[in-house]
Amino acid sequence: INSHSVLISNDEKSACLHPKGDGYFETHAIRCDRSLRSNAYTYWEIKLSNFNGTSVMIGIGDENSKLHSIGYLDLIGINQSSWGLSIKGHTQHNQIVNQSYCCNNYSNEDESDLVVGCIFDGFKGRLGFYLNGEFKGFAYENIPTNLVL
Repeated sequence: INSHSVLISNDEKSACLHPKGDGYFETHAIRCDRSLRSNAYTYWEIKLSNFNGTSVMIGIGDENSKLHSIGYLDLIGINQSSWGLSIKGHTQHNQIVNQSYCCNNYSNEDESDLVVGCIFDGFKGRLGFYLNGEFKGFAYENIPTNLVL
């Protein structure tokens, strides 16, 4: 990430968006530096603490997926080569929003953490999600495994 609006910790395990209070009318994405493998299961999770915002998502996308936008925009799932879950409870792929995937809108009103886990099945091209340890099922199937994700 090359942005003054995203601060990555030295151990690369934490990120802070808008650490200086600027850029509130922007959306940023963070991309992992490792690609998913097509012949493996891959699991990762994100712990969201003190989160708020109009677009907080987790998912996968190829190297052409946008990492920045002026305005509030769900960046993951905006094109045909990214798939994501919003904390609003919907999934999005190729600008198609599915409101009925798994869950309600998550807010941070009680200041509790939210742990979102992702499981990518590289054998079958599936992506599923966990919320606070509970598997919500596979949201996407037939993801092309020949893409560099």
